[in-house]
Amino acid sequence: MDPTSHRPHPRSRTLLFAVVAAAVPTAGAQLTICAVDSAQKSDCSASAFAAHSIIAGDIRTVSSSQVIAVQVLDAASRQPMPNLPLRFTVGGANASTADVQSDGTGMATFTYIGTHPGTDAISVAPTSGATVRSATTATIHWLKTQSVVHPILFVHGINENANVLQRQEEWTTLFEALDATYERTDIETFCFVDDRAYRDATAPPHCPGPTTADCATKCISQSSVDDNAVELAKRVMDFHTRVGKPVTLMGYSMGSAIIRTFLAGCPNSPTQTDADANGRADMCEAALPFVDQAYFLNGVQQGSWLMTVKQGVDDASNLTGDGISPATSLAFHSVLPVLEQFIFDTVKDRLGGPDANSQAAADLTPQSTNIQAHNRFPIPSNIQAYTFYGSVQLTLSVDIFAYHVAGTQTLPLGDLVLLAQSDSLASTPRWGGASLCDACGPPDARGYHASTTGDQYHAWALIDAHDVNIADIIPAVGQTLQATAGSPVQHLNISQPVAQAPGSGVQVEDITHLSGNPTTDMAYEILLILMHHDGLA
Repeated sequence: MDPTSHRPHPRSRTLLFAVVAAAVPTAGAQLTICAVDSAQKSDCSASAFAAHSIIAGDIRTVSSSQVIAVQVLDAASRQPMPNLPLRFTVGGANASTADVQSDGTGMATFTYIGTHPGTDAISVAPTSGATVRSATTATIHWLKTQSVVHPILFVHGINENANVLQRQEEWTTLFEALDATYERTDIETFCFVDDRAYRDATAPPHCPGPTTADCATKCISQSSVDDNAVELAKRVMDFHTRVGKPVTLMGYSMGSAIIRTFLAGCPNSPTQTDADANGRADMCEAALPFVDQAYFLNGVQQGSWLMTVKQGVDDASNLTGDGISPATSLAFHSVLPVLEQFIFDTVKDRLGGPDANSQAAADLTPQSTNIQAHNRFPIPSNIQAYTFYGSVQLTLSVDIFAYHVAGTQTLPLGDLVLLAQSDSLASTPRWGGASLCDACGPPDARGYHASTTGDQYHAWALIDAHDVNIADIIPAVGQTLQATAGSPVQHLNISQPVAQAPGSGVQVEDITHLSGNPTTDMAYEILLILMHHDGLA
């Protein structure tokens, strides 16, 4: 027999190769959308895409224009795909389509005018010549231009500057939403008694002079929560007198602690008179009827565990703190000290280095005199409380030989600076907490929970879940928890566009049912609550 008789014919090999080659799928195109937003400094340039600093949404007023950019890359090579026909599809309040071709750099832009209020969802896809490997969408909220009078007072965080809010350099998306609906002159910022703003050329309008004579060195926004709460009461009284309507308060971080102390009646302010001996300062008690709503944004309700560490009383034994099931923390026992040290080292410098000896640091330490004082008094029943707090959730997995074993228990890390802890107004957990939702039920699947005994308290856990391989936590092995440190719901990231902008991955349950969807972005939800309260929608 011919020894070559069983060999495949060369043509057969060629045909077989062609069939196999044809069966291998192409990588396809990766399409990433960006919304141009000058207020957010989102220019959708190629360098912005490269730096991953783009945002996927905007808030605009009706009859204005919106520019949407898309970058088209080959998903395998990450190289631009030029001259590719694309179709932009707008679904929602301003439905339309437009055909555009990508340029030599793989970029394409589409501009349209929103003529109807509501929300648009924008997608883009090739019309020919490429399959789609992955594609993002954009969200645009179109609002009617209004000038409704509703006084709103922002209170910033420790070591910050009131001018940052006045210039809308933080919480920019929220300001964009409010500016479209409410009279801008009635949206103000609060200055601490030692506010860094006084070191600028000018302080924001309606701010008192600093209480310290040497502002050049002592105006550092790290003063007493109690002193600032009394000053806040004065501002509320003044604001209400000038505008003639109840004031809404919005506080971030230490700003929430100042608001909470004021709403308790400034009970730890011995310099203020208490004529009726009910434990509340007269000035603060007199101002309480002139507040209608309070929004707590990653707020220090029961203190920060980082301050506990700074005070030198940390025993590094249990990061989860009081109120967390021992069974949950048990699975993490061996790595808790490493977790704690990593989080502390990552976050402490970004906080701007609050002085551990400052009065603010003392007041923000769990179980401080300030916290125990304000816990004695509930928020007055005429004031609605809305709380948004970070909820970074961690599960640990492990690789055993060739098998990946996923974790089954979750370690709640709060927003890394603040734990969630107990909802109760009167609780004083040793590790602090950010939640404030008295008599509330547990969060639902979307993180929303509300009081079961009335309609005063509402809270949203901004959930961001991560599964981390236990090997990556051991310092000798590799990188540790970088994804959690960069989470959009991390304490120091929540005021930035990645967490707030329309189209953000951080979505909250819409309790107003006005957005047309079960969930929406945080800034838009706050606006919808205000509009519903004011009968505007």
